[in-house]
Amino acid sequence: MARAAAMQMECKKHELRQLQNGEWKITFSIHPDEMPQAMMTAAMGTRFIMAVVEIGDDEKPVKQEERTTKKPQKHAENSAKTDDSTPPPKWGDMKPSNQAGIRCEQDAFRKYMLDVVFVGNIAVDNVSTAEMVRSYCGVMSRSELDSDDEAHQLWIELDESFRAWMKEAEVVG
Repeated sequence: MARAAAMQMECKKHELRQLQNGEWKITFSIHPDEMPQAMMTAAMGTRFIMAVVEIGDDEKPVKQEERTTKKPQKHAENSAKTDDSTPPPKWGDMKPSNQAGIRCEQDAFRKYMLDVVFVGNIAVDNVSTAEMVRSYCGVMSRSELDSDDEAHQLWIELDESFRAWMKEAEVVG
């Protein structure tokens, strides 16, 4: 019965925090094209049952037993070595989709996107950095950066431009 009534949407974990009463509050970001009308029109306080499936970079579901056995990935370009002394992958060896995922978590990259790439475009102020990257590269999903040559090249140019902007900020600052 629940399966027949289910609403399906892709979302991104945005925030997680524990409330004073011990409950957990999790916030998800949902692209407007993914938002079910029934979810939008439901009254505040409406109860839902929820099933969530993580999506990997290949756009396929991630089995949770795989998730619990893997060590968490560090989201920093030059992070320290992991506990097992395995060096993190070099930036140039990473898939463009992974690079974009890391960049989108960096405040400096968001500032660059708003101040340089989309300068003066008020419409993007409340848009996620990931949505800006997808728009700039002309893709619907960052995984397309790995397979679409034109999008891949646009990502490389965007990342190189960001790096140059960061170096310029170091010199000026």
